[in-house]
Amino acid sequence: MRYLSHFVQDLKYALRNMRHQKAMSLMAVLSLSLGISMVTSMYSQIESTMMRSVPGVQNPGELVLSQQPVSYPDYEKIRDGSGQFSDAAAILNNVPAMIAVGTEKPERLWAHVVTTNYFAMLGATASQGRVLGPGDVKGSAAAAVISHRLSVERFGGDSSAVGRTMKVNGKPVIVAGVAQQNFRGSSPMMAAADVWLPVTIGADIVPELGNGILQKRIARFQMLGRLADGVELKQAEAALDTLIVNSEREAGDPAKDRKGRRITLLPGGRVFPMRDEDFAVSLAMPMVLTGLMLWIACANVATMVLAKALSRRREIGIRLAVGASRGRLIRQLLTESTVLAVLGGIAGVGWAQWSTGLLDLYKPVLPSYIEMTLSISWKALLVTLVISVFTGILFGLTPALQATRTDLSSALKGTVSPVKARWWSSRNLLVVQQVAGSLALLMLTGFIVVGFNRASSVDAGFDPNNLYQFSLDPLRDGYQPDRTVRFFGNLTDEVRRIPGVEAAALAERSPMNLGQNAELMGSRTSFDNMREQLRSVRVDRVGPGFFATAGIPLIYGREFRRDGLDSGGAMAIVNQEMAQEVWPGQDPVGEITRIGDKPYRVIGVAATVRTGAILTIGHPSAYLLLDREGFMQPLPEGMTLLVRAKPSFDAVTAVHRMLAAREPDLTVFQAGSMVQQKENARAVVRVVTYVYGGIGLYGLLLAAVGLAGVTAQAVVRRTKEIGIRMALGAQAGDIWRLVMREGFVLTVAGTLIGVAASLMLTRVLSAFFAQLTDITKTTATDPLLLVGGPLLLFALTLAACLGPSLRATRIDPMRAIREE
Repeated sequence: MRYLSHFVQDLKYALRNMRHQKAMSLMAVLSLSLGISMVTSMYSQIESTMMRSVPGVQNPGELVLSQQPVSYPDYEKIRDGSGQFSDAAAILNNVPAMIAVGTEKPERLWAHVVTTNYFAMLGATASQGRVLGPGDVKGSAAAAVISHRLSVERFGGDSSAVGRTMKVNGKPVIVAGVAQQNFRGSSPMMAAADVWLPVTIGADIVPELGNGILQKRIARFQMLGRLADGVELKQAEAALDTLIVNSEREAGDPAKDRKGRRITLLPGGRVFPMRDEDFAVSLAMPMVLTGLMLWIACANVATMVLAKALSRRREIGIRLAVGASRGRLIRQLLTESTVLAVLGGIAGVGWAQWSTGLLDLYKPVLPSYIEMTLSISWKALLVTLVISVFTGILFGLTPALQATRTDLSSALKGTVSPVKARWWSSRNLLVVQQVAGSLALLMLTGFIVVGFNRASSVDAGFDPNNLYQFSLDPLRDGYQPDRTVRFFGNLTDEVRRIPGVEAAALAERSPMNLGQNAELMGSRTSFDNMREQLRSVRVDRVGPGFFATAGIPLIYGREFRRDGLDSGGAMAIVNQEMAQEVWPGQDPVGEITRIGDKPYRVIGVAATVRTGAILTIGHPSAYLLLDREGFMQPLPEGMTLLVRAKPSFDAVTAVHRMLAAREPDLTVFQAGSMVQQKENARAVVRVVTYVYGGIGLYGLLLAAVGLAGVTAQAVVRRTKEIGIRMALGAQAGDIWRLVMREGFVLTVAGTLIGVAASLMLTRVLSAFFAQLTDITKTTATDPLLLVGGPLLLFALTLAACLGPSLRATRIDPMRAIREE
């Protein structure tokens, strides 16, 4: 009770003291709030993704997920013959489905095609109706399970949805059940679903199930399994890898002798599957930045508290003189610092809550099947409270110890004792470490900001101006294959007839998403012995006129032409990256290259397009001609129609109007200008640069404020000395240099330590920096960072010392000498 009574007294005194020192208290709370908000945001991100279990499933810790897709025959071998799982299911993720309820307009949603044991293996139940089960076999009425969200938005509630019929890709399907409210699939953060369909439903409803995908070794399925009793993840991974290798050899797979692991298992019970050993790489950079920010904030506030302790020496001396113990005074001072930290934590939660809204800027460039939500949970609030108390003790302990170690005689007289060992005093050490930490923070964040800006300013490889994109998927609108082929065969000619349209072409993907598919390529690398070398090449299928429409320059050769489409010739256009890698210093036009199991004649070389136009590196890529078979292939994002129009022409409205008149049953989606898509993608870069640039600026400002405070304190402590020097003839310049020298030395010491610390941290974070270096072409030893960062910090911190230094030159010598 005595300690509690003392705490209440100290708390009241701390609040009263803060009211009298509003400016310092506000600055301390603001400094701490930014550092603590970083901790809260980072923990919330980790807890919402890597630590959160998949909702609605039983014993999620037993689940494992294959990182690489497997074929359906391999899945059956794993399920039945590996002995590693008590049960396993196969999933075809992110399958688009055109859902229509009654007479309402169809909506394009994402479905999962799963084996009938999927829900039973997960232990997931239905809120209404039933889940998929053994009865959902080929020949039975087509059934589906829908999400709670879909049942509410399209059916008016769970109970009214069960038993009703909806159209999936133009075919009737019965709603067998509604999933639990919080269940969106086994990996909702990477593949959220609104509809679950059985693999037995047939290719007439789900086009992805065509071409014998359930019989051939086509790696399209993810495997989700529940480990058997006593089986560890690594043990199961090794057994499955051996099984897949044997399966490749039995099937005579051309890549059966390739090196590397065939299958990697991830913990499947998390909303964001990730190997435990990858946590360190993913979290290293955020943790380092967060730690530096919090450390700098604590050092800054400790410097301010230590400076303010000078004005309280008389108060502390009186308390000691009347019998207060040093421990009692330390508790009081720590209470004051902890109150500041807790208030900073409260403000930090506000900052963190605001920062979660930045995710909305990412949504335009994220696929709609990614369900990314971050929230400040009670666990995050508890962590914030603990961190706040910890930081209060961290930055308050040194000033408390220093303030209570005072000379009673000089303290009661209100005089200042001479400073001993000034260069190694607590305040100077605090400033040096603050400058060093700020520079390390500046150089780490500068690497990201400079690199991202450089990467985003590189030419994308195509001209987005006056270019428009329209996505079409006739197969999922119920079109028969022959009708689909006829539609696409005439589409570009009809679009070109629209006044204001200059060019039109078809492609499997827009220029912003080129190169998502990878195939093995064999090329002639030795013209003497005709040996082939296998490598990975990104493949896109495009129609005639694609390069002219997209604004992608052709360096050699020619475009695909209509006669090439009619004759079905096996031709390819390669990008500059592939040409330089396979045929260095040569014109590859006319050369033969094998892609997959088919030879292609190279007819042209196109400029390299940066995938997504930002933050990517050039990859060897090949363009193949879209043919009849390509038009009938189901594509996740549909077929892309590219239209280049005259300036100021409203191509979106014109194309919509033309398609609505000719094809009223067709759904057009993802329609818009390529400029806007590119700007949406660049919005991600802007957010990253603003966030990391703000962090670096935060460290700079705190270092400057800390050094200015120390310099001002030094002027106060040396007022009498400065007065005597001026009385003996010292000029203003002499006094200015005297005061600035201390700030200069502290800045130099902090800069040297900061440069060394940043170089050391880049080695610790080498995995993170290696990935960004490949993309941004910026290294941690870039002269702009290695020289520019220290110079910027040096200039700013010395500028912060100018104010106190100039005030020192205006001290009245007579008044300073009389001071006692």
